[in-house]
Amino acid sequence: MSYNSYQKNIEDDIEQFDDDENGFVVPHIKISTQEKNTLRLNIEEYFNVDAKDNKSTIRSLVDNLTWQICKLKIVRHQIDASGMTVNFHQGKQRMLIQNPLIKTYNDLIKNYTVTIKTLRDLTGTATEGTLTAEEKNAMDFMQGKKIKR
Repeated sequence: MSYNSYQKNIEDDIEQFDDDENGFVVPHIKISTQEKNTLRLNIEEYFNVDAKDNKSTIRSLVDNLTWQICKLKIVRHQIDASGMTVNFHQGKQRMLIQNPLIKTYNDLIKNYTVTIKTLRDLTGTATEGTLTAEEKNAMDFMQGKKIKR
């Protein structure tokens, strides 16, 4: 199964797909409009975005973050269902390869992280002043700094 057929499936939001050659079936989950709207409201509340505020940059980032979270959920579900590796067939050549969805998931996570950071910077939420001592120590540890005791 090629990377493009995985990607097309995610974008088309179809129920499931089946690769007859491999006998490989991955169920596809649907995220309801109500669930997306609830998620969007939670994001707006967390980042203190006024629902009536029409700042195009912040609104665009909130919409993008909502989309990313939904797609991450779908891709993660598909990876859990299909596994970390898949059978690859090309002519007589057959081998076990890394699931192409893992690259998609990793790219989405990177973009998700950048979007969160950008939203935090633009809205001024979750600055270092709001972190507890344990959270600051954890951040220092992840950044390779010495931990204050």
